[in-house]
Amino acid sequence: MYNMGILQLIKNYAAYNFWANDRIINWLKDYDESVLNQSVPSSYDSILKTMAHNLEVEKFWLKVITPLDQSYEKINAYQKENIFSEMLIASQNIVDFTNNMDEESILTPVTLDQPWANGTMPRFEFLHHCLNHSTYHRGQIITIAHQLNLSKAPSTDQNFYNLSLLKK
Repeated sequence: MYNMGILQLIKNYAAYNFWANDRIINWLKDYDESVLNQSVPSSYDSILKTMAHNLEVEKFWLKVITPLDQSYEKINAYQKENIFSEMLIASQNIVDFTNNMDEESILTPVTLDQPWANGTMPRFEFLHHCLNHSTYHRGQIITIAHQLNLSKAPSTDQNFYNLSLLKK
């Protein structure tokens, strides 16, 4: 595990992303939807809006990096069950996609052509950005939860994940 190349690193990061999203969802699933939609000062002003943004971005980047015809739509209804289930599906899709890649496909140039940014980079760069972006917003989710006095947030630290793999 310690002598990984880019491919193994991205596969590990994708698996970690799924694990961390699953931990957040399992922590929040018993809270009432009204609490998860409560507005607080943040980039996205509620837990569910932040999670919906994360979901949209994971789906967007999967569409950019895969040759598959993936659907991508903006989420307007911030309903807990839909966001939670779709987040796990999107994160699993990233795991499945990365697990089927080889060294050549991880290095394949991918072009982004959006009004807000464009350019070509190796596939792993876009994947890394997507997964790092999700980590950033999971931190915001926990910060929002603390503002709402929600307790017992799980550790979603990548080192915690990697160390748990060593115990297996």
